[in-house]
Amino acid sequence: MIVSGKVGVPVGSNTNSNVIGEVEVKFPLNAAETFQAKVYNRQNEIQFDVAEGEGYTQGVGISYRFDFNNGGEFMEKLGLRKTAEEKEMTKDQRDSAREQMKAEKEEIKEEKASVKQKNKASL
Repeated sequence: MIVSGKVGVPVGSNTNSNVIGEVEVKFPLNAAETFQAKVYNRQNEIQFDVAEGEGYTQGVGISYRFDFNNGGEFMEKLGLRKTAEEKEMTKDQRDSAREQMKAEKEEIKEEKASVKQKNKASL
């Protein structure tokens, strides 16, 4: 988990006892940290009504990150272009390889679920 930002107490004639600040919290959603969730509170850049005081915007987001070296690799990772291995395979071989990958992913999910159940049971 990554927490960043700045926090302060407002000073002046419109002061409240509230603590205000800009905060951003990021936390990974998978082990490889390619999926991340983000929660934030930011000060608005434009203040339309000075009487209301400082305005803030809150938000939540999810992002996915991956590395690539060129445009072709980028398209392959998005699934919009076949990889070199896929081009050489027949349709049946590609379907078989995809089914095998799905089965492996499902097996990993089941293993993670059983580990979580064991951890909950030990608490």
